[in-house]
Amino acid sequence: MSLSEFLVQSKYTMKKMLIIPNIQYSIKVLISDLIYFISVLFIIFPSYSNSQDIKTITPYKQTPIVQVAEHPVKNIEGDIIDYTSREQTMKNNLVYSPKQGAYYSENASEKIMEEMKGVKDFDGDEVLNPHFKSYVSTAGEHHYNYYGSGDVNNDGEINQYDYFAMQSGVSNDRSDVDGDGVSSTSNDQELLYNYITDQIPYLPAHEDVLKTEAEKIFWMESIKAIDQTNTLPYVPRQFECGEFSTQINVNDPGVRNISNSTINFNVIDTTENFRFNGRSYQISTQALNGESHSANGVLVGNNALNFNDWYFFEPQTDERIYPGDWNMHPNGYVHIKRLRCSVSYLF
Repeated sequence: MSLSEFLVQSKYTMKKMLIIPNIQYSIKVLISDLIYFISVLFIIFPSYSNSQDIKTITPYKQTPIVQVAEHPVKNIEGDIIDYTSREQTMKNNLVYSPKQGAYYSENASEKIMEEMKGVKDFDGDEVLNPHFKSYVSTAGEHHYNYYGSGDVNNDGEINQYDYFAMQSGVSNDRSDVDGDGVSSTSNDQELLYNYITDQIPYLPAHEDVLKTEAEKIFWMESIKAIDQTNTLPYVPRQFECGEFSTQINVNDPGVRNISNSTINFNVIDTTENFRFNGRSYQISTQALNGESHSANGVLVGNNALNFNDWYFFEPQTDERIYPGDWNMHPNGYVHIKRLRCSVSYLF
């Protein structure tokens, strides 16, 4: 090999020796940089498996309203500020507005209640809220002294002592929790036990918190079967449709200060005033023959302004009324009333 050939070969070998370490170093640096970059990404962004919806982690200028219950609560301006359950509206004394389809906030409720106190015969929820029991006997204050409540010993609470009272043979209106007309039966005891041990959320008579139309209809029809108004005789010009309707109103929901009312005590039986503490109203309507007629109704749906959400019934027979029946003209009207509260429907 000549000198020139040796030098060329040596130059090539040295160049190759220099390139290989450089490539190895570059790869090592690249891998190191890539690991660092990936590490930074993991620090900045959580892993996909543990990540939350971007709306959850994005900061808000105001706390968002999260719907955790079924009924909206509005302030005086009409803005939705919260959602609530019927149980909470009862505890917080919120006022329901059928027109708005929502409950008023506490401040708005107080304002409305103050304005309404000047109205003669105003009784709070008895006027404003067809969703709730009226609690007429206590001027709107919640209590359990009514038919089927489960407060067997009438101490204002429903607990194990009421169950023990049932087992010991105590029998009264409050202990007929299944609404079959017989108090403190084995089925009543089972229902009450399931309620006080939180196996069921409410009893059939707890109309404030009933969820479905079927539950509300069941209890309304149970009350009708127990109430004896339909067994009273019809007496022309003395005990007619108006008296039948008034008798239902006395027994369910009741009339406060009844001794000072305009009720004819020679005709209307007041001994069962407040007995059922229910939600029924009196109605005036037009019969098929064109004459005016009185009956009763209760809200079983969610919208008091929707005619089809009401359950109308004939107090003389306990039968449900539909437009076109003898007691409700298909092209007539229904005027729903209790004290100063009224809603009219034309159909």
